[in-house]
Amino acid sequence: MKRSDGHGFVTDAETPYVASWGGTGEQVVLVHGDAPIGPLAWLSQRRLRDRYTLSVLTRAGYGQRSALRIDARRDADDLCAALSEPVHLIGHSHGAVVAALATAAAPDLVRSVTLIEPPLFQVAADEPEVQAVLREADALFGTVTAGPIPAGTLSALFGGQGADFATPEWSLLRTKVMESVLPWTYPIDFAGLRGRVSALVVCGAWSAAFTAVCERIARELSAPCVRIPGAGHSPHLVEVEFDQVLLRHLAAAGEPNPLPSADFARPI
Repeated sequence: MKRSDGHGFVTDAETPYVASWGGTGEQVVLVHGDAPIGPLAWLSQRRLRDRYTLSVLTRAGYGQRSALRIDARRDADDLCAALSEPVHLIGHSHGAVVAALATAAAPDLVRSVTLIEPPLFQVAADEPEVQAVLREADALFGTVTAGPIPAGTLSALFGGQGADFATPEWSLLRTKVMESVLPWTYPIDFAGLRGRVSALVVCGAWSAAFTAVCERIARELSAPCVRIPGAGHSPHLVEVEFDQVLLRHLAAAGEPNPLPSADFARPI
């Protein structure tokens, strides 16, 4: 696994690489979702290096317009192979799938894990809202070839952000996803991790489907599920609320989970 200068730009997009943001204390590894490179996804968390040593993973296939397919299990295997001591893992969206797979594969190398809006719809496939999203996902990745994507589909899968698959960037991403194992098809035994790893699940409370998934995962892990209303699919971008919850979790890692499942109460 390569290391960059901290900005995250390298010429080889076929290999995962890590931007070291320095800092002091225990190591925190941040795993991005479908942002172009890892550091762009986690700028809001850079100030955490005052308390922790931050390493930002950019997954293989990102950083350049690479044709390399998205493969969360490959990313998880690469991550586990690069770890020599226990770390705090934090993953967002597809990166949360990577973090979950890495934790399941090597729990002894994970001091704590934080899963932010993981699209692991299979864990709550019995919920009507999740079933609706799975139907839309099937339509999106199975039949759409170009042009604007219906707003309802984007709202369910990408937080309502508009996109046009006719653009080269979205066409490439769609091709990668279609050629990959979709994140909601990975089998992950969360109940088997209960009590072995300190865990936190965070959702933006914008989607009934994502909320159902997060709450189900938290229940299987016996972990807290913290909701940050109004944050959309990326609650880690709401710096004050998210960082307060995260710092409490990291400080308590290794102890019984101290946080209740609740909405985050913003100060007035």
